[in-house]
Amino acid sequence: MFHSISAEAGLAKLNDVPIDQRTGDYFLLRAEILDSIGKTAEAADSLNRGIRESPRRADMYFQAAEFLIKHHERQQASRLLDDATRLIPDAADLWMARAIVLELLKRSDEALKVLAQIQSHWPEWISLTW
Repeated sequence: MFHSISAEAGLAKLNDVPIDQRTGDYFLLRAEILDSIGKTAEAADSLNRGIRESPRRADMYFQAAEFLIKHHERQQASRLLDDATRLIPDAADLWMARAIVLELLKRSDEALKVLAQIQSHWPEWISLTW
């Protein structure tokens, strides 16, 4: 409904989901819809709730970091990804996002260290993506 009718229709339908069935995916979609209609603070709250609901899902942190970057909160994205890579150390995508955010912050030396960590932990992953 969000994409075919309107954001408001999608949000209304999403609100029909029973409270006890609202998972990380629910909050992630809610954040996307709220952000699309300019309700940034509510979208951020929904992302935070999604992370609390699914704290071991790397994709939740990745989406939250993307949201923060989009809204010019690079420093906050860096802190989030730093925490996320400690919590989920085997998520190569989070490490790469962390390196990118560090570079966006003009912290190239730190970004290069993170890239070196990625290369040492996932040498096959690096060779596939470069």
